[in-house]
Amino acid sequence: MVKLLEVKVIIRLTHKVVYKLTMKHDKVQDKVGGIMGGKVLDLPEIKVFHEGKAEGRAEGLKEGEAERQKLAEENAFLKAELEKLKKQMK
Repeated sequence: MVKLLEVKVIIRLTHKVVYKLTMKHDKVQDKVGGIMGGKVLDLPEIKVFHEGKAEGRAEGLKEGEAERQKLAEENAFLKAELEKLKKQMK
């Protein structure tokens, strides 16, 4: 299954290639070689995807830490209650 991000990247790259190919016919090989010559692609769609992913991870870590803290407090409370009950049993 193709993801929405992949579709947007393919469409954007196709538009870039078509534009570059039709600019000037005598420079087609140079332009295509320069564009497709192994350069790192910095497309807005990819940048937004990575920013969203990082934001989601940060939010998840924050929520996870809050949950961990809540469980630690509950655990401490239950341990204290257990100790009280043990003392009452004696």
